[in-house]
Amino acid sequence: MISAKQYRASFRSILKYLVLGELKIKYKSRFLGILWALIDPLMLMLIYLVLVKFIFQRGGPTYAVELLTGLIAYRWFSTSIVQAARSLVSNGKLLQTVKFPFSVLPVSKVLIGGVDMLVGFVILFIMTLFFDVEPTLNWLWLPVLLLVEFQFVIAFSLIVSIVGVYFRDLLNILQFGVRILLYLSPVLYNIEQLPVDYQVLYTVLSPFAPLIDSFKRVLIFGQHPSPFMFVFIILSVVCWFIAIALYRGRPNIAKDL
Repeated sequence: MISAKQYRASFRSILKYLVLGELKIKYKSRFLGILWALIDPLMLMLIYLVLVKFIFQRGGPTYAVELLTGLIAYRWFSTSIVQAARSLVSNGKLLQTVKFPFSVLPVSKVLIGGVDMLVGFVILFIMTLFFDVEPTLNWLWLPVLLLVEFQFVIAFSLIVSIVGVYFRDLLNILQFGVRILLYLSPVLYNIEQLPVDYQVLYTVLSPFAPLIDSFKRVLIFGQHPSPFMFVFIILSVVCWFIAIALYRGRPNIAKDL
C-alpha cells in the first residue's frame, strides 16, 4: 500500500513523461512541427470566415478575431475529450502489465491539448494587432478563464475515459456530439445576435456559452466575464463529483480492459 505522497509523486513523474514524450512525437517528427497547432484552428477560421462573413455577409469588423477566440477555446475541450475517451482502452495492455495511477492517461491528453491552445493564443494575440483590438486590464481575467476551463475539461475527460471502457460506442457519439455542440455554442456567432427574449435561457442551457462568451468579452471587447460564468463553474463542480465517484468505484479497472 503506497502512501498519498508516493502516489502524487508517481502521478507527477508519469504525467511529465507522457506529456513530454507525446509532444516530442507530435511536433518533432512532423515537417511543420508545432505550426500544426496553428494551422488547424486557422484553417477552420478561414472556412467559417468565408462562409459567414463573405457569403452570408454577417459579422462585424472584429469577427475574424471573435471566431478564432471561440474556436481555440472550444478546440481544447473537443480534442481533449475525444482523446481521453479512448485513452484507457488504447493502453489496456500497459495498464494490465504496469501498475500506475490510470487517471494520468486522460489528464495527459488534456495537458497536451492545453499546449495547443496556448500556441493558438500566440497567433490570436498577433491578430488583435491587425484588427484594432486594444489590450485592457480585463485581459487579466484570461488566466482565470483558462483555469476554469482546465478544471472542467479535466473532470469531463476523466468521466469519458471511464465510461469509454464499458461503453465502446462512446467515441463515435462524442465525435458527433462535439460537432453539434460547436453550433450550439457562441463560436460562430455572439449571444447578442440571438433574440433578446431567449439570450438568458440560451446562456444557461448551452454548456459552453458562458465560457466562450467570457473569452470574447474579456479579450476583444474589454469587458468583464459573463455574469453567467457561475453556471459553468457549477457544471464543473458537478463533473468533478461524478469523476471522483467513478474513479473511486473502479480501483481495478485494468481487469475490465
